[in-house]
Amino acid sequence: MKKHEVLFFISTALIASILFIGILLPQAEAYFKGEASIYFTSIVEWLYPRLTIEKERFDATIFLGRAKQIFFKFILLWILLAILRYSMHKYPKFRIAILRPFKIALSTYQENNLRYLFAFLSLLYTLSWYEMLQSYAHLLPFYEPIGILKLLQIPYPNTLGIAIFCSLIWGSCLWLFLGLAYRAGAAAIISLLFILGQAWLYSFGKLNHTYSTWQYLLMIFVFVLWSSKPHHKAFYWALMRLSLMLAYTLAGLEKLWVSHGMWAHNGTLQAALEAASTPISLWLSTQNWLCIVISWIVLLFELFFVIAFWKEKCLPFFVLMAISFHLAIYFVMDIGHYSSPWIASHLIWVVYAFQNKPHFIKNNG
Repeated sequence: MKKHEVLFFISTALIASILFIGILLPQAEAYFKGEASIYFTSIVEWLYPRLTIEKERFDATIFLGRAKQIFFKFILLWILLAILRYSMHKYPKFRIAILRPFKIALSTYQENNLRYLFAFLSLLYTLSWYEMLQSYAHLLPFYEPIGILKLLQIPYPNTLGIAIFCSLIWGSCLWLFLGLAYRAGAAAIISLLFILGQAWLYSFGKLNHTYSTWQYLLMIFVFVLWSSKPHHKAFYWALMRLSLMLAYTLAGLEKLWVSHGMWAHNGTLQAALEAASTPISLWLSTQNWLCIVISWIVLLFELFFVIAFWKEKCLPFFVLMAISFHLAIYFVMDIGHYSSPWIASHLIWVVYAFQNKPHFIKNNG
């Protein structure tokens, strides 16, 4: 690693530490006392709209603890990136192994299948949005715009606006499916409208991550279509696969971090099962040893899923585990659906498998 790279990592970590300890943390403490600056208050409530309600329900120490966790995660990630950069520079074989998945070419056949997949399922998932947006229009007194809606002062659409919105996203899905000119533009429109539609639906006090992995994949797929060079397509194709795996690995780390390791015990899962209140979940919550086993299986599966990015022989096992995980949540806890976007996201592995012998990009295409 060169000297300027070392200085970059060290200086960035120091600046982040000074900003957090000297400015952000004191402002966060002042926020819960109603003494924070108007700029800090506006930024916090824009980034986390529900905080205005939740700060009245929960103790401030919970949120301050979360803020410290985010800071420590950033520092930890920065240290890991520095170690990775050093190792890749010091050990050529390690560098080759790390970069190998990013050099697996995306064939035209695979790209077309991805296009059909995202076009068809994006259309399928948004078909119910017209009716949902229309029904939510009767709940406007409870409408509290979040994120980009609040920032750009975007109002809730009227009947004509909903019709135009749905026509645009459905038309773009059809355009993408047919593979007409400017297909990257069509995918970008779908991605942006997908975000906008979710923002409207989640501005009534209920936030969830139903479409999160699907949204990530769709956003990256825009760059797959936009890229003209094979090595760029290969990179974004690898990024799609890696982002899906990281969604699980980060979820596993979050379980350990937030619960301080308590997720590995039976009590955390039992509480979640009891809250679900289905006949199966209530019975399962009484099986202590089984809850411990399931907790450990879920943790290990989530934490190590990302390894399959480099160890492809493990991929079928982890994909099967992921699909089984979501189906189990649906049938046991009645959360989600068997057609969940989280499950549908794993269809990219079917596309990935349709390549008898991977072709590797060399010398940047």
